Amino acid sequence: MDVGANIGLADTWTLDLHVGNQDVKNYDDYSYTDYLIGVTKDFGFMTGSLAMIGTDLDAAGDLGDNGLVLTIKKVF
Repeated sequence: MDVGANIGLADTWTLDLHVGNQDVKNYDDYSYTDYLIGVTKDFGFMTGSLAMIGTDLDAAGDLGDNGLVLTIKKVF
């Protein structure tokens, strides 16, 4: 299951939301829920976004940690 939404806020700002769930049959240790909460800003010449991402996956050790991701995009 995967649900996401990009909600326009003001002018060039967007609120980014995501939640997903993966159910691994017969391997409950590898089933997990992941999420993303962030904002995106369109600067006209480029786009920047900042998001908090995470998961409740314990089996992967450091791979299941929460993190803050900064993205800068330029389309040519």
